[in-house]
Amino acid sequence: MKIYTNMVNEFSDIIESSLHYAYENKINKILIFSKNGDSALALKKQLSKKNTSIKIMAILFPANEHFFKRDNDGNVEEFIPNSLKKGKINILEQAEIQPIYGTLPFENVIVPGTTNNIYSTIKQTLSLVSPGLQLAVQGVLMATDQGFLSDNEHVISIVSDISVDITSANSRLMFHPQYGLNINHIIAQKKKQN
Repeated sequence: MKIYTNMVNEFSDIIESSLHYAYENKINKILIFSKNGDSALALKKQLSKKNTSIKIMAILFPANEHFFKRDNDGNVEEFIPNSLKKGKINILEQAEIQPIYGTLPFENVIVPGTTNNIYSTIKQTLSLVSPGLQLAVQGVLMATDQGFLSDNEHVISIVSDISVDITSANSRLMFHPQYGLNINHIIAQKKKQN
């Protein structure tokens, strides 16, 4: 991995660095994690000023996913933190932003009373570089698994604290020596706050 890191203070600086890198390296697809779609729309607005053909894909998470937590009395509460509204999907599609949503590939399958630590190990390892790196990688895997990216496609993946140049792969072949995922460059990373 070659380091091409701009240490920045704001998310807007991550977007600016990512766009500059995309133009310079002729990358025509950018994925962006976007809880409610707003950051994807902001990126699209920046692109519109430049009159470019870069395609934006909004990784929306979690999408209609049930979560469970225990309350203070030990009872299990079920909630859906971000159910996607049809209106928001329509707004993204009208702005020519491809919405991608689903379960994150590194989330454990819930089997009561057991754990699967391999996914936790992968997430923790990627988080050593930046808390958001594991999300940037998972977004690329999701887009490839769903057919929005081809295997071995050069893309930029953006989250709130980091932007990376990644060569895509599907989740099953992520570690394959020939067809696996590759993190090529760290484009921009937010400075750690003290």
